[in-house]
Amino acid sequence: MRLIIFILFFLISLTEGMSIGSFQLGMYTGLNPDPNSLNAGFKNDAGDNASGNQRFLGSRKDNMDFYNALIQQTIDEGNGTGSVTAYPLGVTVGFDFRYLWNAFFIRLAVDYTQMITGTKAELKSGTYSDSISYKAWNGSVPMSFGFAHELDDFFMFYLAAGPYYAWAYSSVTHSEPLAFENTALGSGSPFIPYKSQQIQGHVFGYNILVGIEIPLITKKLYMSVDFMHYQARSGRLQVNGENSDGTPINDSIGDTITLIGNKFTFGILYHIPMSASR
Repeated sequence: MRLIIFILFFLISLTEGMSIGSFQLGMYTGLNPDPNSLNAGFKNDAGDNASGNQRFLGSRKDNMDFYNALIQQTIDEGNGTGSVTAYPLGVTVGFDFRYLWNAFFIRLAVDYTQMITGTKAELKSGTYSDSISYKAWNGSVPMSFGFAHELDDFFMFYLAAGPYYAWAYSSVTHSEPLAFENTALGSGSPFIPYKSQQIQGHVFGYNILVGIEIPLITKKLYMSVDFMHYQARSGRLQVNGENSDGTPINDSIGDTITLIGNKFTFGILYHIPMSASR
């Protein structure tokens, strides 16, 4: 925190000569690793620690790594075949609005992220064959306030932070969850996964933005390169789905969606000066 405060004051001291007032409109795309934090948890019956995975008590949670560990252990021990998921990776597309006034910087963005890898896994054990399907997407509206500084009339550096809002959806479906009876969970285990579950809702938190802008040919078009870290969490939400036997989930506790991650994006900005040009 002290480092951030120091950087902000340093930028203020350097930006006294910047001209006043300009708008920017832009479009961007990029990558968002594990966009809905599927590796961070999912409400589930599972939670066995036989494979070195932590058991969560109370509102138990499980995660993608847990399933992967069980599948890989089963394969290694010769008790089944299958494949684990790739690391979950999302693609982000969006547009943003930026306002610059002297050293002051405001950015409002709207974007959509869809998970494109880490969506499939499979386990064949005993007489069961289980296909696991993950889905995750979110739409977010981050707003960032901060400071900007133009360096050598070539590119602009900015540092900002602010609120982060998203609507997030995640689901996991097992075609035959009883395939996990032949893993370290054991036959008849009460920790056999759900057949399906879905959760969605509002998520609130904060973001920290660091980036640069580089002029393209003229000072009307700029390329932006941004790094955003975000942390956000929902209130208690209902989980919908089916137990391993196909009966509806009796969700009396509910669960939360926690989004913690980073976005790496680049885009094109159109610069609209309000007074003197930058």
